[in-house]
Amino acid sequence: MIPRPETERLVEASVDALRDRPDPLVVDVGTGSGAIAIALARMLPRARVLATDVSPGALEVARKNAERCGVAHRIAWARGAGLEPLAPLGIHGNVDAVVSNPPYIPTSEIPRLPREVREHEPAVALDGGPDGLRVLREVVAGAARYLAPGGVLALEVAAMQDQAASVAALIAGVGGFDPPGIVRDYAGMDRVVLAVRRGDGRHRG
Repeated sequence: MIPRPETERLVEASVDALRDRPDPLVVDVGTGSGAIAIALARMLPRARVLATDVSPGALEVARKNAERCGVAHRIAWARGAGLEPLAPLGIHGNVDAVVSNPPYIPTSEIPRLPREVREHEPAVALDGGPDGLRVLREVVAGAARYLAPGGVLALEVAAMQDQAASVAALIAGVGGFDPPGIVRDYAGMDRVVLAVRRGDGRHRG
């Protein structure tokens, strides 16, 4: 999927949260073209990045883009849906940030998207299920078990149907995080939800 300005805010917010960490481990869930993983690798020169995607084609495009940008040696790639590729890697409790721009458009809203989006972007990169929260729920439910205490969950959300507030409520319901914050994009819309993993290890899910 073609990166858009709101995704810049996701990257900027993630970089701000990680800037003081010496060698952060960052997971980009649903990397697509690799834009987020590549931007984080470039802006955080000591970061180690793991990028996942369910599509082998997307991962191949992302690899090539990372090579062009000179950061391929600092990004690892894993195929699978959501957080599934992390399970066998032995990184539980060691990740500094889980960052994701997942599919978040409600299925019924896709026909109303601008033509250049609905006709040229992969449906798998757009369709977030009936309420737009299908993938977001999965990421929220699993992120705490991978994040280190003080680790950051950063999620891009839709500027519709109060989705940012809904995602913040999901995070609060799962537990294990401090109260989430919401970041606006440059158009003043709520587009990024950030939450910090509590240090006491208490979470459900």
